[in-house]
Amino acid sequence: MLIRHREVALLLGFDPVLVRRRKFGGRLRCVTRRGRAAIAGPDPDSAGWAAAVAALGCVWRPLRALRVTEVRRDAGAILDVALSGHPAQIPTR
Repeated sequence: MLIRHREVALLLGFDPVLVRRRKFGGRLRCVTRRGRAAIAGPDPDSAGWAAAVAALGCVWRPLRALRVTEVRRDAGAILDVALSGHPAQIPTR
């Protein structure tokens, strides 16, 4: 979602007040929980949850630093790198 809607990632990064808004913040938390659960797998331990959170965090920096064309071109690589340290080695494509 963050790669497809890069503008949302940029907006959240620069305007954290949006995250506190009930409707928007709640939806973002729900999407984040689902992403963490998908990365962590069916029965994660503490390390699995921490790795999933770290993987999601690794997506933010490239989205904020790269141009739109670079993000679109390199989306697979961004996800591969973000998940490279995760023990489950979930395929990104």
